[in-house]
Amino acid sequence: MSPHSLAETTQTEGCTVVLRRVEGPRAREFLFHCRPPADIAGAGRQADAIYRAILGTLEAEGGGPEAVVSETVFLRNLRSDLDSVRAARRRLLAERDAGSHRPATTEIEQPPLNAQADLEVAVHAVVPKGSPLWVEHFQARPACGCNECASSHGLRVQLGDEARFHAGGLYGQGQDAYEQTHAMFAVAEDLLQQAGMAFNDVVRAWIHLREMERDYDDLNRARREFFEARGIDPVPASTGIGGGPAAEGHDLCLGVYAVKA
Repeated sequence: MSPHSLAETTQTEGCTVVLRRVEGPRAREFLFHCRPPADIAGAGRQADAIYRAILGTLEAEGGGPEAVVSETVFLRNLRSDLDSVRAARRRLLAERDAGSHRPATTEIEQPPLNAQADLEVAVHAVVPKGSPLWVEHFQARPACGCNECASSHGLRVQLGDEARFHAGGLYGQGQDAYEQTHAMFAVAEDLLQQAGMAFNDVVRAWIHLREMERDYDDLNRARREFFEARGIDPVPASTGIGGGPAAEGHDLCLGVYAVKA
């Protein structure tokens, strides 16, 4: 892929959209961040405006909701607002007959910098040149019985002879961060194997921790053991950052991006 273009800031549906484009031989990729209008209050109404802006941006770039491969939702008050945000998203996707498409999604409590914003959304979309984008979904084997674990999944995107894998919001069961880290990496590994890939193909990982100061050392110890046990060297680029996962019974969540050519 060619280097990213300079960021372009536009106004769509009253929302601020910061957009970068990447041109490749088989597809055009878009990475954009969407902020709600300053004059709209309430997470549900802000989410409605944001997802209308996302759909409008995709349409302007020659794609639709099916082009989205990953999505990260940053919420100020996850516990109180997540249901209304999800409802707005479902409603707008249903209007476009795109309710069955499920990108790799991470929902995290990490307040936007704008004090008036209850949420912001970051999107990665791929619009193929020529043949339609081929996407296959894989369901994670639940780490526990909670709803968030039951809905965890990943998707494989095929572009010519290159396969990519996206997953977000993956959880592991355990009594502490050390056990949960081992378990959530095992969930990701299982999804990768379902997609015909391995952890050696992972190029990027994102980990959100509810209690950074308490759990960061345990995360690093378990992550290091996981990679060493599989002989993965060099290890994939990985970020550990504070943020409240959507699943109340879990202290960490994981997102991964893998490439196999």
